[in-house]
Parts: sequence; C-alpha cells; structure tokens
Amino acid sequence: MTRWLIIAAGLALLFWLSATATLRLVGQGGGDLVKGTEVSVPSGQRVWFLDRDIGVSGDAGQTGGSARVLYRFVAPQVVVNEYKFDDVSQDMLHLCQVILAIHQADEAPEFEQIVVALAERETTMGETNPDVAKFFEAFRSADNTCVREVF
Repeated sequence: MTRWLIIAAGLALLFWLSATATLRLVGQGGGDLVKGTEVSVPSGQRVWFLDRDIGVSGDAGQTGGSARVLYRFVAPQVVVNEYKFDDVSQDMLHLCQVILAIHQADEAPEFEQIVVALAERETTMGETNPDVAKFFEAFRSADNTCVREVF
C-alpha cells in the first residue's frame, strides 16, 4: 500500500513539474500556446503544438450545439516507436490538463468540449491522409480536471 502511495505522489509531482514548465514556455500571464511549443508528456515522446480550432459541436449550432475547441499536436514518434493507445491516451489526458491550466491562467471562457489530436506529422486542418497516423480524444472539464468523453 505504501509503495502505491509513493508512486502516486511521484506521478503527481511529475505532472505538476511538467505543467509548470509548460506554462513557463508559454509566457508571462498564461496566454495561448505558440505554434512549435514543445510540451513534455508522460510517455517521454517529443510533442509540440501545431494549432487550434474553435467551433461548435453537434449540428453547427442549429439546435443549440455546444462550444468546443480542438488542439492539434505533432508527435512524430507516435508511429516510429509504436506507442500503444494507452500511452498515447495518457499523453492526451496530460495535454488536456495543460490546456485547462492555460485557459485558467488566461481567464479564457470555458468550452463544453476539448478535443486533443496527436498526429505523426503536420497536416492541413481537415485533411484526410491515410499515410498519417492520427489519434483523437475528447474531454470535458469538471472541477478543473479533464474527464474523457465518448467520441
């Protein structure tokens, strides 16, 4: 039992250090991520911010769809090292937590849904390319924590 508490405390410390370092990279007073900003993730793979897209989930807002934001990141090692989905999923959860921290520091409006995307290389928004591995995961914010949603 003590061993698990030590592991949990270590993971919490690692998350805090990673989020703190990322916020320092972003700049004074929070703000938004800048294209090319590297973000450390639990798997240790190299990941950097590409872009974001703010939109409306559902049917383009015709029946009261909710605001969502899509953050796209590049992770070239995601295929080369054959990361398992569980590893990538933990990285995406971590990236969502970083996004929430930035939004809170910037006092940005909350979104109903945060979608995190990882791709092995840069692509144009909306581009379909079967040769590029992409992973997507949707979250919602609850008590300043990212909670996975069915996508």
